[in-house]
Amino acid sequence: MKMRNNACLLAVCMLFMVCGLFGEEADHPLKDYYAHPAADPLEGFNRCMEAFNAGCVKYAVRPVGKYYTLIVPKFVREGIGNFADNLQFPLSLVNNCLQGKFDGAWNETKRFGINTTVGILGIRDQASAWGITPMKEDFGQTFGHYGSGPWFYLHLPFLGPCSGRDGVGMLLGFPFDIANYLFGEYSIFVKCGVGANDALNMSNMINEYFSARYETYELTRAAYLCYRDALITDFSSSTSNEPQEFEESMGYIMLKARNERYGWNGVHGSVHLSGAKDRLPYTAWLPKKRDGRLVFLLPGIGAWRESAEMAALAELFVTRGWTVVSISNTYSADYFLHTGSTQLPGRPSVDCLELEMAMGLVKADVERRFPQKLVGPQETVVVGLSLGAINTLHLGARTQRRESACPFNRYVAVNPPVDPWHALRVIDSWFDIPMTWPEETRELRVQETLRKVAGLLENKTLSGAPPKMTLDESRFIVGVNIRLALANLLVASREEFALAELMRYPKTADLSVLKHRALDVSYDDFVNRILVKDGEDAEALGKQECLTNLEDAFKTADNIFVMHNRNDFLMTSESMAWLEATFGERAVIFPRGGHLGNLYVPDVQEVLVKLATGEK
Repeated sequence: MKMRNNACLLAVCMLFMVCGLFGEEADHPLKDYYAHPAADPLEGFNRCMEAFNAGCVKYAVRPVGKYYTLIVPKFVREGIGNFADNLQFPLSLVNNCLQGKFDGAWNETKRFGINTTVGILGIRDQASAWGITPMKEDFGQTFGHYGSGPWFYLHLPFLGPCSGRDGVGMLLGFPFDIANYLFGEYSIFVKCGVGANDALNMSNMINEYFSARYETYELTRAAYLCYRDALITDFSSSTSNEPQEFEESMGYIMLKARNERYGWNGVHGSVHLSGAKDRLPYTAWLPKKRDGRLVFLLPGIGAWRESAEMAALAELFVTRGWTVVSISNTYSADYFLHTGSTQLPGRPSVDCLELEMAMGLVKADVERRFPQKLVGPQETVVVGLSLGAINTLHLGARTQRRESACPFNRYVAVNPPVDPWHALRVIDSWFDIPMTWPEETRELRVQETLRKVAGLLENKTLSGAPPKMTLDESRFIVGVNIRLALANLLVASREEFALAELMRYPKTADLSVLKHRALDVSYDDFVNRILVKDGEDAEALGKQECLTNLEDAFKTADNIFVMHNRNDFLMTSESMAWLEATFGERAVIFPRGGHLGNLYVPDVQEVLVKLATGEK
């Protein structure tokens, strides 16, 4: 697959991490569709190949890609990809015709003519600029069009996920590649060069995919098969006539750095916490000029310290001269498996004590390693999102009460749920939205929902317009993503914390069963069956974790700020009213945006920077 398709597949993985991980709950529509998306008789080989590819990306491709994307201009890299895409015209033309898609065949013919001439041998995609969208087809899609399933799953070295059907399709497509005739015996080197260009361009994204997750095999398998199914069906949907409306929280995925290479700029470090087996990693982004100001970023539930969203926020502050440091969320294995903690995260009032210690060590390590960036009197700020925002408010309250061992000058909480355990129950209800759909069409609609997301990410349908989603469908996807953070936490920690729910499954054997079982555990189950110990009252503990218990500290603090959206689905009207009454002018409430869904908007970003830096 070309770079664009691979990027879309990775985005599907990141958005639909539930793929292939659903458990044994008989009535849920995801069970049959994702528990066994295709036969996998070569699972041992496939797992080895995925681990091999992940290692290649981490230790070879990404380090080279960092300098390749710096030295080779973007228009050159894109031109190489466009040139290779243009040479696939015969393959796409033949398969459009074999499937009876003659409009698509004519569309591809126009694109080839325009891009070969006006686009200078396909180096520039002039056809897309003129509104002629690609209608790519291959032999694998043709087999699928006529009812052939994937046969079996296959993960290939260097090439990544595939299937038996698509593997045969690639072999059949070999004679239709113009490169074979243009370059003759040198065509293999040309193709390797094009593939290297694609891999180096995407290496940071691929590394994030592997690094941010404890185990990726089933996710990769199911997301690939889901994506190919979407291509075969042209992202079709039976709900296109229903009212279309996005859950605004999905806007969070639009938060990206202005500089496409900014994710490469992070500098890695680590600290050792007492009792931990391994060192806790962190990432720092450094300004070019000397400054004495430091921002700590605390991401949302389960999020990784180097996600695209964290890089975007880091860019906001670094461009203003601030040093930025990020550590992964407390629900992430990248964090809690490196702290030496004796209990699972989930109670912010307790989690913040360990987090405060970790942040103190990281802050000291950054000052030691980069003294030239932190000269003079320091100004330090903590900015937290979602669950990270709850932790931020707890840290701020400890500073206000003079209990903190590592006080900061300012604390900014973005979209903190006032009642954390209520928020978790809402997430469970959104995950279960498909159970409200008619039983006879439930499974089909779940499949179509995932196809829509693939289409949105690739911005493609047969008509060239992106597919639309209903409000329920988009909320279901939001619930799925947040819910899986819990499943990853449970899988990663089952031996470390001796979880009775999962300990009977071996560490390596039948890992798929283990992950299915983990996703069966809802947030409500997590609270009542794992977090709450014998003799403790779940409701009483839930009330203790509510931010209203810190009201006295918040009211008297002039350095704790909140930024929120009035239609955040994790908030009740009572909680929003309490927030406004408690923080007064230190609370900025936007009318729309859902949960973190407007952070990509420049005006909202400007407000965030002003709250964090104190700029007027």
